[in-house]
Amino acid sequence: MNQQLQDYIKEARTAGMNDEQIRKVLLESGWSEVDINTNLESSIKPEKTSGMKKSLIVSIVIIIVLITSIIIGGLFLRQSRILNNQDKNNNLSEEIVKNEANVKNISVSPQGNKEGSLLEEKKAESIIDMEKETKTDVDLVDDEYGYAEKNPIKVGGAEKEQGPLNERKYIESLRGPNNEKIKYERAGSCCFFKTPNATIGDEGLLDQYEVSYTGIEKSVTLYLNMYDYGELKAPKGFVLLK
Repeated sequence: MNQQLQDYIKEARTAGMNDEQIRKVLLESGWSEVDINTNLESSIKPEKTSGMKKSLIVSIVIIIVLITSIIIGGLFLRQSRILNNQDKNNNLSEEIVKNEANVKNISVSPQGNKEGSLLEEKKAESIIDMEKETKTDVDLVDDEYGYAEKNPIKVGGAEKEQGPLNERKYIESLRGPNNEKIKYERAGSCCFFKTPNATIGDEGLLDQYEVSYTGIEKSVTLYLNMYDYGELKAPKGFVLLK
């Protein structure tokens, strides 16, 4: 490359001349066509490279912005689901407490007013029925509690990255019917289910544990849910230490 030619080409382009005009002027000035073409091409490449670099930088910035937006949106949606679930649980607990208070406040007149007694008894029955409706499947189907996919043991903790720890704590709190120490082994995961507390998407998996103790003929399989919370009780045939 010839620096003199390079400088001239740069100045000519700045003045608004195109490459054909520049080539014509240089040929008339005695420069060879090879030198002219070589210097014209070398002066174009940096511009193209610079444009490509700028385009690449813009593309990278756009990708980073999109990924950041997706991550922030996912975190916001997850937090909103957790807060909504907590609100539902709090409202349910408050309703049950109110119902229990109403039951305690109902009293039958010692005078024996039959109409008043019947009315109060109906109120009490209505409140008790309402409480039954608010109970979960765990409360109503104790024989299947922990043994069925549809009625798992809900230990929660996944949203705090403590799901597996909560599962082990629960399993290690179990005893045989005569206080025998248990042995357990995680058998794997199964059974997709919908949950508002999922860490990814809206589905979670149950964990399976093989549990046994001295004297039991065959180990049993228990299903644990580390995404949702529920009342912790002992499955049939076990005792739960407090």
